[in-house]
Amino acid sequence: MNLQPILTDIPKTFKRKDDDFLIVPLFHIYGSEELSMFSPSIAEIAPAQYLVMSPEDASRINAADADIIELTVAANKHQLEVRISSGLPVGIVGLVTGLQKSVTFTPSLYGRVVKK
Repeated sequence: MNLQPILTDIPKTFKRKDDDFLIVPLFHIYGSEELSMFSPSIAEIAPAQYLVMSPEDASRINAADADIIELTVAANKHQLEVRISSGLPVGIVGLVTGLQKSVTFTPSLYGRVVKK
């Protein structure tokens, strides 16, 4: 019997870039589902879009919880509130997506984050 591995091309381990962060989508309990923002009661309690980053990364850019940061992705600049969470690894930021007036992006992009 010839047993060959199913996957032979193993992706490289994630490595943090000096000035850029890997952006991953995060979903909020109220508002991220594609139709929920059409419900006035859900839209009323859904938060504004925000960015989540690790305490280490926040310290690196001198940002505290609820500070306003500037996220630059492909030459587009967006001002967002930052929330600190130990649930994200260093070098990765989470962008809450699906909310009203949210920044749209393709997952697995890199972006620059600076404190305003």
